[in-house]
Amino acid sequence: MDFAGPFLITPRRGRGVKAIRMHRPLVAASIGTNNFSVITPGHVLIGSELKSVLEPDYTSEKIPIRLWWKLVAQVSQSFWKSWSKDYLTQLQVRNKWKIPNAELYENDLVLIKGDNLSSLKWKMARVTHTYKGTDDRIKSVNLKTVSG
Repeated sequence: MDFAGPFLITPRRGRGVKAIRMHRPLVAASIGTNNFSVITPGHVLIGSELKSVLEPDYTSEKIPIRLWWKLVAQVSQSFWKSWSKDYLTQLQVRNKWKIPNAELYENDLVLIKGDNLSSLKWKMARVTHTYKGTDDRIKSVNLKTVSG
């Protein structure tokens, strides 16, 4: 068994939630400026990244219990939205206010928070240039994404 926030993941239930957790980026695969590939827990387990099935958005729909697969998709999507809103924001706060020495450097691989992304898709970018403020801390950066 595994515990993931408000969800208890057992071997029979919650595979979608576990897939989301197993696809989060751990580290950049290389330090090259044009390489946006990352190593995920899925790479460690099966040797490649996990694939997701495209699902319609059911997060705001009232679903009868007899349509169980829709309910499972709704729970997975609700988890993804709340996790990305709460956890990724917590990471941002932690880096910005609690660790004064943590800074971004050129060629760092970063995650971009997006609303309309699949649960197994992570929008990533490389830092191309940093701009410091009057207090000599980085205030802004230029990013390069896969699409340019």
